Amino acid sequence: MTTVLVYGYAKALLDAACAILPAGSVVAVEEPDLIARRRLAGHAAACPAVARLVPMAHMDADDVVPPGCEDVAGVLPGLEYGVESAARAAHRLGLPGATPRAARILRDKALLREAAALAGIPGPMWTRVTTPAEASRAVARFGGHAVLKPANRQASLGVQLMEPGDSVEEAWRRMTGVEETAFVPDRGLPPKYLAEQRLSGQEYSTEAFVRDGEPVFVNPTLKRVAPGPHPVEIGHVVPAPLDGERAARLRGLTARLATAIGFGTGVLHAEWIDTGGDFHLVECAGRMPGDGIFDLVERAYGFPPVRAFVELMCGRPVDLPERAGAGAAVRFVTAPAGRITHARWPAYDEAECVLTARVGDVAAPLRSSWDRLGHAIAVGATGEEAEERAVKAVSLLSLRVEEVVGETSLDVAAGGDGAR
Repeated sequence: MTTVLVYGYAKALLDAACAILPAGSVVAVEEPDLIARRRLAGHAAACPAVARLVPMAHMDADDVVPPGCEDVAGVLPGLEYGVESAARAAHRLGLPGATPRAARILRDKALLREAAALAGIPGPMWTRVTTPAEASRAVARFGGHAVLKPANRQASLGVQLMEPGDSVEEAWRRMTGVEETAFVPDRGLPPKYLAEQRLSGQEYSTEAFVRDGEPVFVNPTLKRVAPGPHPVEIGHVVPAPLDGERAARLRGLTARLATAIGFGTGVLHAEWIDTGGDFHLVECAGRMPGDGIFDLVERAYGFPPVRAFVELMCGRPVDLPERAGAGAAVRFVTAPAGRITHARWPAYDEAECVLTARVGDVAAPLRSSWDRLGHAIAVGATGEEAEERAVKAVSLLSLRVEEVVGETSLDVAAGGDGAR
C-alpha cells in the first residue's frame, strides 16, 4: 500500500485525499498541543485515508520521521508551518521534496527577499525591523507608503498597510499582537518582522507544480484584495485574464524564483503585484494555496490538483494540461464587525454558496483571512464570466450586523485549515 507522510494537519487536503488514496494510507504529523486544541483526533478517526495521527514537536525537531515510516512513498507539507518539516523528512528519506534550503527560505520572508534580489526578480525596497523605532525610520525612508509584516506567519496575519501620517506605533502594536492559537504551538514562533515599500497595482498569484526545479504547470490567478490597512483577499479568478506575453512573463518569473531558492519538487504559490511596469514579488509559499484556489484550478483546468500533488511528491508521472478549458472564481463574504442578527442567502443556480457564520455569532473586524464569513464559487466560459456570477451571488446575501462592545469575536479559524 502507498503511504504518504503529511506534516501539518490540513483537513481540506486530507478530506480530498479520501477520494484519491486507499484507506489507511496517510500518516499525519502534528504538534501535540495543536492536536488537542483543534480537536484533530476526531477528524482523523473519521477520515478513512488517515492511518495514524502522530503527535510530534516537528517544527523544531531535526529528526522528524516517525518510527515505522522509513519506507513511505512520499512526503507532503499540509500547512504552512509544516513546510520545513516535510522538506527535512523528504531529504532524509531520499524522496522528492522542496529541499531543506528552499523550505527555510520560503518560511522566512526576509530570506526570500534576499534570494529574489540576487536573481534579479523585481520587488519592493525592504528591511528587517525589530523595534518600533527601526520601523519608524524605515517607514519614513519609504515616504510613509509602507507595509509592516511578520516574516514567518500566514494568511495575511498581522500585515499592516500604511499611508503617510499613519501611526507606526499603533501599526506595530497591531502587527506584534496577532494570535494564531489554532496553528501555532504553545511555545510560539520566533518574532521576525519586515518593513517594506508599499507597491500599488493589480495583484496576482501563480500556482506552480515543480519537478526537480522545473515548473511543469503554472496557473495565473487574479486576486481581489479588500481596501484599507489589512490586505485580506476577498476574491480570486482562475485563470487570470492576461494576454500571452504577460502570462509568459509571470511563468518566467515563477521559474526564475524556483531556481533562485533552489526548489526541488512540490508546489509553489507565489504572489505578485503588477505596478504597471512589471510584476513584483510579494511573497511565496511552498505548499498548496489556500482560499480554495486548487478547487478553482480543478474546475477551470479539468484535473484534480490534490491527486497531482500526491503523485508528484511520490515521484510518479503527472499529466497536466497546458491551458484552462473554462474559468472559475470565488468571492468571499465580509461584513462590519458585530453580532450577526439576520442572515438569508436565497438560492442561486450559477454559484455554490457557503455561509460559515450563523445568526448570533460575533464577527471580527476584517484583519485576516480568518475573519471572512463565507464564499460563493462560480464557473463560466472565462474567468471574467465566472467572477461576475460569484459577485452576483454574494450581492444576493442579506446580512445584518449590530455593533457589540466587550464580546469575543467569532473565531472562524478554530476548525479550519491554516492554508485557508
